[in-house]
Amino acid sequence: MAYVRWKTSLQSFRGIVPVGLLAGLTIMARSEGIMLLVGIIFDLIVEHWRRPGGMLMLIALVGGLSFVVCLPWMFWSILLFGTPFQISSSAIMLHNYANAPKNVFEAVKWYLDRISWFIPRYLYKLILFNFTIVVGVAIFYVPGFRLKLNFFSLNRLFFLVITIIAISVYYNTILLHQQHWYFNALVLIFTLFGSVLISDGLSRIKSESLLHKYRKSFSLLVLFVLCVFFVINWQRGLYPGQKFAYENGIHIAGSYLRGERLGATDSGIVGFFCRCVMVNLDGVMNNAAVEYYRTYGYNRESIFHFALRQDVSYIWSGEPFTSSEVRTVRRVQFLNGVWYQIEKAENSTGYSDD
Repeated sequence: MAYVRWKTSLQSFRGIVPVGLLAGLTIMARSEGIMLLVGIIFDLIVEHWRRPGGMLMLIALVGGLSFVVCLPWMFWSILLFGTPFQISSSAIMLHNYANAPKNVFEAVKWYLDRISWFIPRYLYKLILFNFTIVVGVAIFYVPGFRLKLNFFSLNRLFFLVITIIAISVYYNTILLHQQHWYFNALVLIFTLFGSVLISDGLSRIKSESLLHKYRKSFSLLVLFVLCVFFVINWQRGLYPGQKFAYENGIHIAGSYLRGERLGATDSGIVGFFCRCVMVNLDGVMNNAAVEYYRTYGYNRESIFHFALRQDVSYIWSGEPFTSSEVRTVRRVQFLNGVWYQIEKAENSTGYSDD
């Protein structure tokens, strides 16, 4: 919104300073915010290419200020982990590409199959999460094409189109991963587009009775969607998966396992509430794990080998695991989780530490 306001004002160098600072904070909140910065820079190029000097100055201010905002975190990350970048996306890519065939032709087919599976579901979720906006816009523009789209009013939001494309391409063709919270940024973007279109539609309706009808229809739609949302969440419970992990952590905190070194692939909530030493095994919060899986691959056996290498005594798993290298020696049942004590199998050579 700060950038939209700057675009509709004098477009001064001083005025774009808050845009750069807010873009930096957006990136710090979630790294996909860099896609928003890409959209802004692209838009600056399109709008100001005739004045290359001014264009470069604007890009330098936005990009430079965003970088300055992120700099303290990057220094902290370098001091603690040896890298200025977060490791979670690298870990997720390792997971998703772990089963890719080594044969080039088979790998291409596997990749195309994955994309063709992801994209329809992505579009479905995009419409679902923006259902109110999609239907609200349709109320004005679809029936009988009463109103023509005012593309001029959308021009100031052009940079968000680039952001939508960048985010969609990244998740569906590179990361190959979808989570519900990945759509949060897109919901905000679609809300901006929908607000502009609906506001433009309302401003062009001359009949007071028709205007009242549209306002009432949209208000009822929003109320209906909110009611459906609350009913669904009431039935399934708020954050059932997170609640499961929380209760698992609380049970561990009150047991003798609190003094052990534990490991889990999904370790965040459990690790916080168990008040024990918890080793993240999927690499999403563990740089050492990612480096290990880059060498030995990411699979069930390599996860257990890494756990042993990290001196993990108990691991949270859906089922016991035994191989020539690792064996399960004990099963501990809690109300919301099963933990297995593991140890190195006899005569095991294990993976090399090199």
